[in-house]
Amino acid sequence: MESEEKDYVNDFEADVYDLAETQENFDILMERMEIMDDYNTYQRIINDFAEFLPPDLRTTIIAKGKDAFGPEFIQNLDSYVEDLEVSQENCDLLLHRIKQRDDYSAYTRLVFEFDEFLTPEKRKKIIARAKEIFIAESTKDWE
Repeated sequence: MESEEKDYVNDFEADVYDLAETQENFDILMERMEIMDDYNTYQRIINDFAEFLPPDLRTTIIAKGKDAFGPEFIQNLDSYVEDLEVSQENCDLLLHRIKQRDDYSAYTRLVFEFDEFLTPEKRKKIIARAKEIFIAESTKDWE
């Protein structure tokens, strides 16, 4: 019995994480995004297909995702952490993020770039937690 090919464009149940990172699949995801607001589709386009995504279109898709799914959508983007400008508000967002997930980039940015917004005690706690979570080699210079 021959299996049916999945319709990634129109089938909401199709798992977009099955798609390899190719230009053809990027085009499929872009078409899918135009006809349905699917959280995973937006996430895959921004996180995994970035090489096919022009910067101006990336900004548009992030804005559409935020409108469709709320501000939490932006906080769940892998690239979100690297894009944050240094500010108290963004420091608070990163502190919230590390409570939700073990994100090495978020810890690194907090310790080295957002340290002006952390008390010495808070910074020490963040470093101690990072040393528990991540391999010792990656945090050995974090004092």
